[in-house]
Amino acid sequence: MAGKFVQREKAKREDRGGYTGIVLVANPVSATPPYVEEVLPNSPAAKVGLRPDDLIVYIDGELVPTVKAFRETVMVVSPGTEIKLDVQRGTKMHSYKLKVVEQPKVKAAAK
Repeated sequence: MAGKFVQREKAKREDRGGYTGIVLVANPVSATPPYVEEVLPNSPAAKVGLRPDDLIVYIDGELVPTVKAFRETVMVVSPGTEIKLDVQRGTKMHSYKLKVVEQPKVKAAAK
């Protein structure tokens, strides 16, 4: 699959990038591929149809071989940006356009 490089506006480091709602499998070794463990309800990932056990292969045409590479890529994507995810599900490839949103606010614990 040939891709083309897309220059993204980088989020400030303290912004932690945008939110996708994708929970990846644990990262016990440095070469763990970015398999989706869970898709959070009402998240951008849920809205486009990502599912547990999907393997994220490319983001905007760039190979994403590890969980670390996925996190580093998403960390610099600003909220409001649309990214293209190429995902392997079983033996088939699927493409999704996912709009990254702002990180959800963390609710304070009740006292």
